[in-house]
Amino acid sequence: MEYYAHSENDKGKKHLLKDHLLDTAVIAEGFGKDEYEKAIFRFAALCHDAGKYSDAFQKYLIEGGTRGRIPHAIFGAIVTKNITKNPALSFAIAGHHKGLSNPADLKQTIKEYSDDTLSLIIERFNSEIEKIPIELLSLINDTKYKEQEFELFIRYLFSVLTDADWLDTEAHFEPDKSHLRISQTLPIDDLIQKLERELESKSKEGEINQLRNQTLNEVLSKSNLDCGFYSLNLPTGMGKTLTSIFGRFGMLKLIH
Repeated sequence: MEYYAHSENDKGKKHLLKDHLLDTAVIAEGFGKDEYEKAIFRFAALCHDAGKYSDAFQKYLIEGGTRGRIPHAIFGAIVTKNITKNPALSFAIAGHHKGLSNPADLKQTIKEYSDDTLSLIIERFNSEIEKIPIELLSLINDTKYKEQEFELFIRYLFSVLTDADWLDTEAHFEPDKSHLRISQTLPIDDLIQKLERELESKSKEGEINQLRNQTLNEVLSKSNLDCGFYSLNLPTGMGKTLTSIFGRFGMLKLIH
């Protein structure tokens, strides 16, 4: 039996649920900066629409009905809660259409939907989607961030999941528009050279220009500091724009 994520597009083709979950996972994983983020983003994307394996949702796609009447996101949150102990996943998945819930509301909603439908969803999900390796599951379960960092990470995961979901859905319904989203590589070295040439072309004469260059050199001297938030408090005319841009690219040059 085939299960669907979305109704027919203009070409009369339904969107297979398995394809949607796997393709969304590839997009989401691409947003991760390290092994930990890639694992969590991929896992969240694989589970986000697991609730669409329910009979009620499949019937809705075939027969139609009021949009949003058949819940599915909450089942994806429950599936992740049963597999992993990382709470970020449940928050992001449960809210990937309506927004993030507070902990109390999410806990209560999960209780309300923990029924026989869940067993069927998990069975169908496991039959179509790859099993998570033990070593990967161990990585996902590691909530390595401190409390405030973890709050931020939940929001980042939510953003990644929402974006990946919409991008893959767009590819199904509007393939021509989707094909316009060509990924481009940022030419860091070329941009740094352009900035260097721009700054070299500027006058070094006079007190103001000397102060501007002194400021730039001080900013560049700190480009090897840890990544974080820094302020640049200077009066109008001191070159804050170019200095801040060049300072950032100076840091990228060190990393690159």
